[in-house]
Amino acid sequence: TNLFSIKAPLGFASATQLFSIGNKGYCVVLDTTTFVRQVWEYDTQTDNWQMKNPLPTDSYDFACFSIGGTGYIGSGWDDNIGWSTTTFYSYDPIQDLWTQKPDLPFTSREFALGLGTSTKGYIGFGDVATAQSSAVLGDIYEYDPVFETWRALPSLSPRNAAVGFIINDQVYCGGGRIPSSYF
Repeated sequence: TNLFSIKAPLGFASATQLFSIGNKGYCVVLDTTTFVRQVWEYDTQTDNWQMKNPLPTDSYDFACFSIGGTGYIGSGWDDNIGWSTTTFYSYDPIQDLWTQKPDLPFTSREFALGLGTSTKGYIGFGDVATAQSSAVLGDIYEYDPVFETWRALPSLSPRNAAVGFIINDQVYCGGGRIPSSYF
């Protein structure tokens, strides 16, 4: 019908990051009272939200994507260390279980773009901030979940907060910003 319809309210102020698996959506929310990374699952069949096991990391502003029936979250800002992190987790919605994967083998970042096709995941762009420096990035990496390996792809113009989508397993990305302008 090409019309928007109102669904069940989120029940929280804002989501840090979102990903979907099948007909369910997942929101990771920073509870500012407990500082726990709550995970909420939205069921499109029942129009209901259900709290799941919390994300076992203190990072936020991370990249996330899903491949098949698994969600992935990586990098982001970690207040405990005071800069971006290379941690990487997978989420199994059937077991409601987060598993730490090997750390990302590339520069840590926040405000990165994460996208997943039916067989591969992608993390790219973003800001890098460490105790020594900060910069906006244009590099992009492809994840193979079968071999748990990452491969560098050709870089594009540096930006953070880029946007993207997948159509027929083809990745499209753009937008975003650099410190002085928007794309």
